[in-house]
Amino acid sequence: MTAIGIPDTGFQILLLGDMQVRRNGKPVVGLSYARMRALLAYLAVEREREHQREALADLLWAGTNALTARGNLRRTLADLRRALEVPSGDALFSSSRDSIRIVAHAYVDVLDFTTPVQHNEERMLGLYRGEFLAGLSLPDCPEFEHWLQIQRESLRRRALALLERLTNHHESQGDYM
Repeated sequence: MTAIGIPDTGFQILLLGDMQVRRNGKPVVGLSYARMRALLAYLAVEREREHQREALADLLWAGTNALTARGNLRRTLADLRRALEVPSGDALFSSSRDSIRIVAHAYVDVLDFTTPVQHNEERMLGLYRGEFLAGLSLPDCPEFEHWLQIQRESLRRRALALLERLTNHHESQGDYM
């Protein structure tokens, strides 16, 4: 584990602050364009269900005709597989003609950050390295931008609530350092 509690083995998707993808603590290269990172982030955060290809194409290629959008999605998924699955030989995605889903047991900092806090608020707060997907924007994709803003606001509020609880705890203990 790193100092803030992120595992340094296996596959990690860090979405708080600048997006980072690591395998065994080493950066994964090849996530070169915004829609590729957006697709990976969306599938990682929303990994509890399968996603219809048509809906993903509409989400990330809004305003593009359906055939072109589906082709773009297919190429983007192939690029993700080339960058993430080929080097390790591990399958990260399950896909069919109609749907896509992340199947890997990847560590995702957002999912860790949003689990109920037991007693380690310092560790949880340490996971918040900055705004969710800092610097990522798809202004021509209003549904994705809406999802992104909801995530950012929810996570920012959670960080502020954790900080307030931690501050109150330390204050009640007379610990002002």
